[in-house]
Amino acid sequence: MTDMYFWHGIPEKSAGTTNGYGGGVEAGETPVQAAIREVEEETRGDRKPGDGVAVRPEDLRLSAVLTAHRLNAEGMLRTAKILVFLCDRWNGDIISTKEMIDPCRYPREKLPLADMMLADRYWLPPVLAGKKVLVEFTYARGFTALIGDVQVKEVERLSAE
Repeated sequence: MTDMYFWHGIPEKSAGTTNGYGGGVEAGETPVQAAIREVEEETRGDRKPGDGVAVRPEDLRLSAVLTAHRLNAEGMLRTAKILVFLCDRWNGDIISTKEMIDPCRYPREKLPLADMMLADRYWLPPVLAGKKVLVEFTYARGFTALIGDVQVKEVERLSAE
């Protein structure tokens, strides 16, 4: 993998930062099925269903499992498990959409880490170096600061379970 695509997110989705494609797992879906669906939906824009980028299950590699904690507006701690898949092959054109603004292709050596979510700066470089990682971190309200350290642990295997 030499280049990566990232988009400039809308504030309610990713605090206005540069980010990758993603979303939630719907009822009855596996994480791989959700990743395939989310990429297609988020790259489709106003085109008809099926016109977004198509990814095959065999082209997805589970590369990181993130345990992301954040304080919400009420001061309650919320936790999300995030599975990070990398993909080297796909069919279709990556276009700008209302949620995925101005997708850009970056050489791996020149990723806009300073424009990404704060925790991404810690776990993304080892993932792009071919490592599999378990990551845990906590964001303050509004995703503007990290509370404590970002824990990154290299592992031999990851599970989507």
